[in-house]
Amino acid sequence: MEVTIIGGGKLHSSLKALAVELQVSDNIHFIDRLPSADHVREFISKSDLFVLPSRTEGLPRVLIEAMASGIACLGANVGGVPELLGNEWIFRPNDPSALASIVMSVVGNPERLSTGARQQWVVAREIAANYSGDDVLSEFLDEWVTEEG
Repeated sequence: MEVTIIGGGKLHSSLKALAVELQVSDNIHFIDRLPSADHVREFISKSDLFVLPSRTEGLPRVLIEAMASGIACLGANVGGVPELLGNEWIFRPNDPSALASIVMSVVGNPERLSTGARQQWVVAREIAANYSGDDVLSEFLDEWVTEEG
């Protein structure tokens, strides 16, 4: 299994050090940030699973974008995440064991990943059909949610 962690937050350096300490750094890739929306789309399209382990969120645009791309998504039970994902795709925040457990339960189950991705794509499509706010999100969703993911 390979993991990519995207984001240059305050824990970035300590996560890299932890990966080395745990001898898993060969399987974990760290990216500070992606330079454009096109890079985000390209990266997401090559992924099998998107995980948003936030401690706090509003309505997370990045999660909606990942759902619209047609990959299965997991998220911490914070902010607007429960409005987007079913209970079986949500884990307790600040609980590494819960996160590890849910990741392992879906990674080993391609059928569950596929079913979740389809269900979540439908939710993203409904958001795209009804969204009247942010032009960047609307444009992204219009591009991704034009045909079944």
